Amino acid sequence: MPKITRIGHSHGVVIPSTTLAQANLTAGDSVIVAPIQDGVLVVEESSLAGRFVAAMTETMDTYAETYRTLASEELSR
Repeated sequence: MPKITRIGHSHGVVIPSTTLAQANLTAGDSVIVAPIQDGVLVVEESSLAGRFVAAMTETMDTYAETYRTLASEELSR
């Protein structure tokens, strides 16, 4: 079970690697700690920017040829 630890004038919780993986979080990610909901402390990633960029890059790579074809057709009109 994670334990609350004192870090300077603040406190922190060590999150097991398996839990981080399940939440798709890595060291250095920013998170929002929400108030307790039904007895559970909720921690959410604070920004979707990283996941959005990764998904957009994957989509652009997957459909690169399609995008080039569409762009060339648009330019030839």
